[in-house]
Parts: sequence; structure tokens; C-alpha cells
Amino acid sequence: MPGAPTLAQGGAFAPPPAASLGMIRGRAEVVDGDTLDIGGWRIRLHGIDAPESDQPCFRGSRRWDCFAASAQALERLIGSAEVVCLPVDPPSFGRIVGRCWVGGTEIGGWMVWAGWAVVNERYNRAPEYLRFQAEARAERRGLWSSRFMHPDDWRASRRR
Repeated sequence: MPGAPTLAQGGAFAPPPAASLGMIRGRAEVVDGDTLDIGGWRIRLHGIDAPESDQPCFRGSRRWDCFAASAQALERLIGSAEVVCLPVDPPSFGRIVGRCWVGGTEIGGWMVWAGWAVVNERYNRAPEYLRFQAEARAERRGLWSSRFMHPDDWRASRRR
């Protein structure tokens, strides 16, 4: 996909060295639009946020399942290829927070670029992620083709 984040861009999208300690690799199962499972390790993609299962999104007056669409986009990206993840934070909430790659693509950046996830600015203010989000929004890709609440705001509204 033209403009999608790749290894050639380097920086935040460059994969970890092959010998990185603590690297998790293998076939990934998609849990939702921002979470993977690799061999029993639950990995939350660093710095992004995808819709929750009960979160409504609307196109015009019609509700659509943006949760499923986000997860399906991630499944299509990964396919049956090996995924490589590097933990960036200690485990919390029973999962690891990590940066992951499939082939030459950094997964979190791609999800934001494609519009199927948003930047979680509490944890990630990387300029390239913010640029990808602005582009996805301007081009109405993925979630941006509809009305939706930022997933973090949605969760906060449910707690009130």
C-alpha cells in the first residue's frame, strides 16, 4: 500500500535487532484491533487504541461494527505470517505492551495509517504516528469514514 509504514522508513518503524532479548515471535492470533496473542502471550500494541466490542460507530444514522472491522483489518495484515514483538513496558492487566512487526511492516503504525486504530496520545506522541492519523482522517480511511468516539473516551464514559 503506497504510504504505508515500512522498514525502509527506519526510525520508529525499524524492527529490533534479530538477537534482541525478550523478543516474542510466532504465529499471532488477533484478539481485537490492538491486541495479539502469540503462543499464550497477550500483547497490546504500543501507543494505539482500537474500538471496544460494545462501542458504537455510525455511518450516517446507521450503526456499524467498527470493532469487528478493526480486528478483521489486523487479521488481513498479519495473515499466517510470523509476527515479531518487542516488549516496551512491563506486563500489566495480564498482558505485555509491545511493538510488533510482520514482514516489513510495523503493525501499530499500519493500523493507524489505515485508519483502523487511533493514536493513544497518553502513551505515544511519535510524530510519524500523529502524521499517519492526520492522513487517515483527512482521507477518511477506516474508522475515519464514520463517526466514533476515541476508544479511551468511550471506556471512560462507560465507567461513569
